[in-house]
Amino acid sequence: MRLASILFFIFLAFTNIALAVDQSNNDSFQSIQALAMKKDYQAQRNLAYGYTSWPYQGQDKNPILGCAWYQLILNSGSPKVNQGDIGNVTVYCEKLDAKSQSAALAQARVLYKTIYKTPAKF
Repeated sequence: MRLASILFFIFLAFTNIALAVDQSNNDSFQSIQALAMKKDYQAQRNLAYGYTSWPYQGQDKNPILGCAWYQLILNSGSPKVNQGDIGNVTVYCEKLDAKSQSAALAQARVLYKTIYKTPAKF
């Protein structure tokens, strides 16, 4: 494995640890979801991570919704989108089977239209 790949996966691990610590605060699933629906980049990332790995209280794990949120983030146009977001799509979406990936993409498009009030171009 190349050094760049190893460093990238170390970066992802630290990102996930930071998100897990962030989720230990008093934010509820409903408050994070409300912020995510208002285009809050970090809330969208936290919500996606909750669906894939470490759910908030009241949130169920749902890999398809997690992938959908990661796809939405990647296509959101936020200036905060970075290599970690590309990595999240790779890590969390590519482990789904083809049918689940299609469902996630369809859900991402619905979420995008709901949040950004315009049809998704992805």
